Amino acid sequence: MKSMDATKHDQKHVWDSVESFSIRTGTHSATYVYKEIYEQPEVYSHLQEVEKEIDFNIAKGALGAAIFIDGTLAGIDIFEDPSLFKREWTKILRASAMATYGQSPRRRGVEQLQRKTVEEILKEAASTELKSQTNAGTGTVLEFKVGKHLGTALDYDGHILHTSIRKA
Repeated sequence: MKSMDATKHDQKHVWDSVESFSIRTGTHSATYVYKEIYEQPEVYSHLQEVEKEIDFNIAKGALGAAIFIDGTLAGIDIFEDPSLFKREWTKILRASAMATYGQSPRRRGVEQLQRKTVEEILKEAASTELKSQTNAGTGTVLEFKVGKHLGTALDYDGHILHTSIRKA
């Protein structure tokens, strides 16, 4: 079980993250809730525009995805089960769309280079040292570093349910 100090630190991180995003988007959330930012007309409009360009379809049996923003790897999410990935896919895409707010689409990355980047990161992640962290919920959070990326994996009963890799 996490100590109260660790839980407070995690909540402060969430509040700081919402505040930082609020400043970047020129919006405000008095209660530090992302939903209030999403509902701002200009932010909502941006999400709608980005979502028109995104393919929400999932390949049968897919366990995850790599997201690139402006040709740069923004993150990788991998799940133990296709149904978990399917359930989270829309949230992952919308969070990625939010990360592009205020940016103009400049260049599209070359798919071959993107695939190579993902393969290299996953190969390195498979052999990296894991640091175990306690979790407020069920399971154990494993943290790792891969080059310029930080990763977390949720282990429950010897099964990795979700792995996430993001730019540091």
